Amino acid sequence: MLQTILYVLYFVVTLILTLIVYLPYLVMKLLQLQKSADSYIGVIVPAWGRNIIWMTGSRVTVTGLENLPKDRAVCFISNHQGNFDIPMIVGELRRKIGFVAKIELAKVPILVLWMKALDCIIIDRKKAHQSLKMVQKGIRSVHEGRNILIFPEGTRSQSARMGSFKAGGLQMAIRAGVPIVPLTVNGCYHILEEKRRIQRSDLTLHVHPLIETVSLGKEEQDALSRKIYDQIASKLPSIAKKSK
Repeated sequence: MLQTILYVLYFVVTLILTLIVYLPYLVMKLLQLQKSADSYIGVIVPAWGRNIIWMTGSRVTVTGLENLPKDRAVCFISNHQGNFDIPMIVGELRRKIGFVAKIELAKVPILVLWMKALDCIIIDRKKAHQSLKMVQKGIRSVHEGRNILIFPEGTRSQSARMGSFKAGGLQMAIRAGVPIVPLTVNGCYHILEEKRRIQRSDLTLHVHPLIETVSLGKEEQDALSRKIYDQIASKLPSIAKKSK
């Protein structure tokens, strides 16, 4: 319990202090130096993500980094175990990555500033139609050079198990013809969700090969969705897998 209290205090204090490093980004935006602003965010936010994981005492093992494209934006598709998936992914991939987030997260002071800087897609589940349009717009922005992260399960599994993919984000990405890079995360649920308190965990992140999705027929799209699910599940312990 003491570790959890100390971690929360650390998180709040460091979040407040990030206002200092937010100022250069704001200046770049005001001067319309978009590329410089994006590059800055691509360094600062990942560094903060790695720090957040480090403070839990956890260690991260990353494999498949050679599959990460260096010169193009992609849509990352990942399984979703817990709250620490995002800081781990953003931290270890070391680039600007926007993600789909619930509106409740956007109500956290200061954090919302960084979410907007990352071009996150903020959705309100009470306004499903409007949210789908925002996700669709965000996915199309990959063609404009913005990375996006989607969790097709729709919510945290809070365990090692991988749930079924819900209709929506993944199919939108495939239909939009954006390049997809599947990710497998494991161990994040141990940090908080497992015992409802902070504890260290050995985390893994695997980057799968890039998948092109241009000009696929309906049957090919459905088959690709199953293929991506199986790819992600292949790097999980056998107990974690569940039929799609």
